[in-house]
Amino acid sequence: MTLVADSRILIVTRMVSSVPWDERLIPSFAGEMLNALGRPIPLGTFEMRIAIRDRNDSASDVYAPKDFRSIFVPKDWKQNFNDGRFFKDKIVLIGPTAPRFQDTHATIGGVITGPQLHLQALACGMEGAFAKRSDGGGPLAVTLSLITTFLAMGLSCLVKRPIWSAVAAACFVAGLFGAARIMGTSWFWVPPVVLAAISFSTAWISAQSYDLITERLEKGRLTREFRRFVSRDVADFLVRNPDLYKNVASGRRRRVVVLFSDVRGFTSRSEHTEPAELVSQLNEYLTRMVSIVFQHQGTLDKFIGDAVMAHWGALEDGSESDHARQAVGAALDMITGLAELNAKWAAEGRDPFEIGIGLHLGDVLAGEIGSVDKIEFGVIGDAVNLASRIEGLTKYFGVQLLVSDAVAHKVEQPAGLRNVGRVRVKGRNEPVELHAPSRGESLDPKFNAALDLFMAGDFAAASGAFKAYMQLDPADGAAKRLTTWSEEYVAEPPPDWDGTVTMDSK
Repeated sequence: MTLVADSRILIVTRMVSSVPWDERLIPSFAGEMLNALGRPIPLGTFEMRIAIRDRNDSASDVYAPKDFRSIFVPKDWKQNFNDGRFFKDKIVLIGPTAPRFQDTHATIGGVITGPQLHLQALACGMEGAFAKRSDGGGPLAVTLSLITTFLAMGLSCLVKRPIWSAVAAACFVAGLFGAARIMGTSWFWVPPVVLAAISFSTAWISAQSYDLITERLEKGRLTREFRRFVSRDVADFLVRNPDLYKNVASGRRRRVVVLFSDVRGFTSRSEHTEPAELVSQLNEYLTRMVSIVFQHQGTLDKFIGDAVMAHWGALEDGSESDHARQAVGAALDMITGLAELNAKWAAEGRDPFEIGIGLHLGDVLAGEIGSVDKIEFGVIGDAVNLASRIEGLTKYFGVQLLVSDAVAHKVEQPAGLRNVGRVRVKGRNEPVELHAPSRGESLDPKFNAALDLFMAGDFAAASGAFKAYMQLDPADGAAKRLTTWSEEYVAEPPPDWDGTVTMDSK
């Protein structure tokens, strides 16, 4: 009988009783032996049962080969073969068993030689000991395929890490074929696992591909979203750590440095400038400012007309000193960047921009804020309002940058800043001490001496000191403002003076 390997488990499981040849059927070797014994030759393809003595043995122990040379040794002939009577009424096959002939075959009972395999086939034919045959189709195969398809989808949903999912999938497929082998050995029935394995693998690969494509699309969307308000490096970090963003986006209290900047006189400028020209100039300005914020690892919160709001510390963890230093560095670079733009615009015949920048460190509520139709990440709270108020004070002090004491005290090198007084903004009881960029090591001590007189309430002396200082630095806007206040307070001293100037307007 012709022996056929089952592609489902890659071992010999079936036999074919005869093969067509020249318009007739030629019996196989085992079929010829059945014919010689006067036994009927079963027609068709049959699942073989591989005989074993017990579960501790393998098929190689059945029909174990005898050494051909031993029949020529008188002692062995007599002792082992009983002077030839051992072979009475037996079928004897002579064939190679040495490994060099490579005549070995895998079966569900183990690896056996070619002669042993033919004897197994002969025994099945003589006894009709065939296992139940299962083909590659039918309701059972379809059912198994559907079950494994749903299992693959469930595996992809439950195990998100691709490497572990792949290991689990490989183990499942190996388990299918292992189960088929065990069932073939124990119950002489091999289930149709090939289609089930193909269905499982196809479903798993499809699910993984879908997850991969979806993940990449989502990462692309998040990257584009993040790059709208953070630098490229921070955006890539957040995409790699989405849980960090989700944790903050859901709403958390954070201590952040808020930057607020505004273009002075923009409304009046828009009344006498061509809209297209003004929009182009504004976009160029905003592009430069946002680039500087990103260079200093800041987060763009929003544009409010021509105003820019940014913050440090809402998304990323870090020390307050780092955030304060980054924010002050960004503000100073924004002033430098605007000076470069103004020089360029002057050469083009366009009017320059003037800006004010306010910085404050405080607690905010950070998260995704908005409506169902439009939502964006941002921060809200008293610190935001105070940063805006501080920015508004820059025009009173005649400076481009004002920094609250909360920020200034966190900067490791405060030599770049100087104290310009303490004010109480409208609608707020607690005063805030303000700092502005230094005017130089030779000028700051004289300014500080005049400020000390002003804070102490000696307004006449303060007025004289500030006027003397302005002989050295007439462009210092803060000195001009403090001189004006000193003269006003000489004429009408404020009651209960504690060194704080109360602002009556925003």
